[in-house]
Amino acid sequence: MDPAASLASLPVELHIEIQSYLSHTDIERLSQCSRTLRSVTLPQVFHSAKISPESLQFFNDAGILQRLYACVRHITILAPSPNHHQITNLRVLLTSIAPFTRLTSLKLTYNTSAADQTTIFTAIGTKIYSYPFYPSLKTISLTIGESDESLPKTSDITIEDLEFLNLTEQQQVLPDSGSIHENRINTIDIPTLQTAKIKLLQAQSLFSFDESLPYERIYPSNTIFSLCREASTSLTILHLHIPDLTYPNTSITGAEDAYLTHPEYTTYPTVTELHLTIQQLERHLLKDITRRFRNVEILLIKETHPGTEWYQENTRPFGDVARMKRLKTLWLPWIMMKHGRAAKWKLERAVMYWVSHGLVDLEDICFQQRENNGEDEEAKVVASWVLEKNFSGGFQGTSIRG
Repeated sequence: MDPAASLASLPVELHIEIQSYLSHTDIERLSQCSRTLRSVTLPQVFHSAKISPESLQFFNDAGILQRLYACVRHITILAPSPNHHQITNLRVLLTSIAPFTRLTSLKLTYNTSAADQTTIFTAIGTKIYSYPFYPSLKTISLTIGESDESLPKTSDITIEDLEFLNLTEQQQVLPDSGSIHENRINTIDIPTLQTAKIKLLQAQSLFSFDESLPYERIYPSNTIFSLCREASTSLTILHLHIPDLTYPNTSITGAEDAYLTHPEYTTYPTVTELHLTIQQLERHLLKDITRRFRNVEILLIKETHPGTEWYQENTRPFGDVARMKRLKTLWLPWIMMKHGRAAKWKLERAVMYWVSHGLVDLEDICFQQRENNGEDEEAKVVASWVLEKNFSGGFQGTSIRG
């Protein structure tokens, strides 16, 4: 054995292999052993980074900012509320991520008023779509919070911020009701997406599964968000936390399913996991979901503002689920009720119907009943009926309260 051999002298390929067996904490400790080990562990130590004015200053003072540009794969930006001081910070933070050439995942949280959301959303997209890492983005996590504070008059905004917002000094105030983008909905234009997690906290916000709505719009454009049509062929995981989904007004379309043959109607054949948190999910919406996401394996639906309890005599859309032949895990936000108690036989019969219609991979099913605790509080689970596949291939149900 060569007496001069050491861990630091190993080829980079072996270092990468060794690090694959270590926790992130162990890799951090290893990086502190020597300059050589610091160099070879840097891509793993800084695989992810949270970007803020303070963190950028720290990286710059430590002399590693330039090296991080080629290491970081995931960035989280916690942006401030967009008043006339902090819109500058938002612009600076977005500008600072441009050199991160290997970025594949971006998480962005910001607050905005309803009147400004299209202006700020478009400004952010314009920045990101122009960066070198844009063609490699695979994951986006976007949270748009609600703010009571609107952007001020353009006379109080710097020229750099006006350019960022695509405004001119001649505009005295920022537009409301989407006047600048009157005919455009807010589209996340990333065709390479594999994972999308979108949380819309504006009460009037809507999500559309279609980039171009295949029916006459009955909502203002600036309240609607969507993914680009190209993403529907690469997306595998979709998490939505939204107030509501867009759906055609049948009095306009003339028939409930008339829009299904429209060329702009978008299906998502590659999505295997769908999480949907929505205020209330009506039958026609679940019916539409089962048509768009036929290959989904995990479907979790949660209501934040459940409506009236559903009783046995009411029709629920359990039959529509039979379209999803690859389902393994299913959570639905309803329990069939009769005389104030769960009609368990009805739930079990629904499961048997699914299995008999080809859902042979089903393993876990959960029906939940929620009740509102107040306008500002999340609905609480008051009862659940869980069915799990047993060794014989049948399903065993368990009642859970609270």
